Amino acid sequence: NRILLIRTDRIGDVVLSTPVIKTLRQAHPDSFIAFMVSPDTRHLVEGNPYLNETIVFDKKIFRGAAGSLRFALALRRKNFDTAVVLHPTTRVHITLWLAGIPRRVGYDKKWGILLTDRIPHTKQEGAKHEIDYNLDVLKRLGISAFDREVLIPVKEKDRLTVAGILMESGIGKGEEFVVIHPSASCPSRRWPCDRFAQVADEMINRFGKKIVVVAAAGDKGLSAETAAGMKNKALDLGGRLSMGELIALLEKARLLISNDSGPVHIAAAL
Repeated sequence: NRILLIRTDRIGDVVLSTPVIKTLRQAHPDSFIAFMVSPDTRHLVEGNPYLNETIVFDKKIFRGAAGSLRFALALRRKNFDTAVVLHPTTRVHITLWLAGIPRRVGYDKKWGILLTDRIPHTKQEGAKHEIDYNLDVLKRLGISAFDREVLIPVKEKDRLTVAGILMESGIGKGEEFVVIHPSASCPSRRWPCDRFAQVADEMINRFGKKIVVVAAAGDKGLSAETAAGMKNKALDLGGRLSMGELIALLEKARLLISNDSGPVHIAAAL
């Protein structure tokens, strides 16, 4: 009757978990379904039409053992009867056990003994797409019909904010632009900024497209370096956009050129 989905890791992984939400709703149309995520990924699921609630687990607020206990007690008051853990972490497993959720389904890894339904963890074999690994967890709930659609809601306020930023920067309504994302969580995944700058100049010189460069606040140096390395002018929005605004920007974009990172999954979903 009351189901809690949990995925507290990275942007791309949360995006690829969204088919679980719709599949679960189709199997249990009258259930209360919530999704527990980290602060950085809340915009990826907030407003999802198949969810009743988004729960944010902020490690900075709920620090250490005492914080986990406080969060667990808050979950206990919500009376969930089933928890579905899509990404195993020791802290999540302990928290759900402390919350007293009767049925806890997930991978047998990182204190998986605290789960009631344990699934062998074989993701390291790479035999399936991440979407399919996520949907496989639902088989333990007796669900056999799956919907692989990836869905990210776009908030109207974020659309308006982005439209205003683009207009002020000379990119008019309906004008095509290309987004460049030179960042990635791991340095080994980063193509050099000067190469991105060359590609951006080619997009302008050969195709007449406007260029928008983006990066998270911690990587805005990469977007600045890319924009500075261009012979033409680009709009550098590095560190200026919230996650919701980035989603709205990618929805409007004609093309995204990026390293292997979260925005690629967002763009594919949009």
